[in-house]
Amino acid sequence: MSFPLVGNLLACLAENKERFRTSRNDSVHVFYCRFNKCLRIGFCILLLTSHFLLLTSITGCGRRGDPVLPTYDEKAVQEDKGTDKEQKKEDTGIVPDQKAPVKVETAVVVPDAPTEVAAVHTGKSIVLVWKEVLKQGVKSYRIYRSSGQGHVLIAETVSPAFTDRDIVKDKKYIYKITAVGQSESLPSEEITVLTEGE
Repeated sequence: MSFPLVGNLLACLAENKERFRTSRNDSVHVFYCRFNKCLRIGFCILLLTSHFLLLTSITGCGRRGDPVLPTYDEKAVQEDKGTDKEQKKEDTGIVPDQKAPVKVETAVVVPDAPTEVAAVHTGKSIVLVWKEVLKQGVKSYRIYRSSGQGHVLIAETVSPAFTDRDIVKDKKYIYKITAVGQSESLPSEEITVLTEGE
């Protein structure tokens, strides 16, 4: 790297140095010494400054792996974007780029179907009884009835017994029972009752 201004200044100084040596004037010699010292200090400062600027320009270009620091304007833009996100959250209640909550599914206990279903026709009603389903979170039992076409839910009870009083004579009724806890069980085996006329 060449500095033409500094080169010219040094050449001028060397030329004047010879002229000052020949002169016997002490005040001029003192001036020359002081000027020479100031010039050397100035040259050193100039040289150090140029090296510093050169190094900062090289590192400013960024080598691979060097951290890139955002300028003040970039920081202000990023802060503004953060404010926009807060405003969007207030408007919609949802923050952009936020992950949706994960649903944790718990195992649903399906109770066993009621067993040992029995039915008795008493003339004016049909009494149904079955074995209670234990230790499976059963809260109630549903009774389904059919008269030849699809089964229809007719009642729900908490005890393992039910009396069906809505019957007519000379008709066939088919019953199924399910246990209900967190979910409904499969139906019990069907039981058929034929009401006889008196």
